[in-house]
Amino acid sequence: MGTLNVEGWRTAADEVEAILREKEIMILGVQETWLKPDSLDVPNISGYSWFGAYVNSNSNRGEGGVGFLVHNSIANDVKFVTPSRDSRVILLELRGCVVVNVYNFTSQRLEEQCEALEVISNILYPLF
Repeated sequence: MGTLNVEGWRTAADEVEAILREKEIMILGVQETWLKPDSLDVPNISGYSWFGAYVNSNSNRGEGGVGFLVHNSIANDVKFVTPSRDSRVILLELRGCVVVNVYNFTSQRLEEQCEALEVISNILYPLF
């Protein structure tokens, strides 16, 4: 399992694929994809399935967007994916484990960071 802030999927796709192959990563949490719902650049890496939350289509800023690349040998075991509305938090359940991927803007005010934590707790609370 790994995590990587790609700062834009389009420019990072080849590097991500090399890391996945070299490190034999089964689940990679990806932050700052900058992908919008209508994007043609959806992560497509042979042997992996993409589960993602997309940037608000009204945003012109290069920020946000999170997801997971899950190796196809275990992708069928993913029971649910819960993206947040703001594209900063995504959860997936796999074989009884909940994996959380969060991108929190470093320049945010405390109130916005607390809001991100509230999103996480609202998603996790019903699970337990």
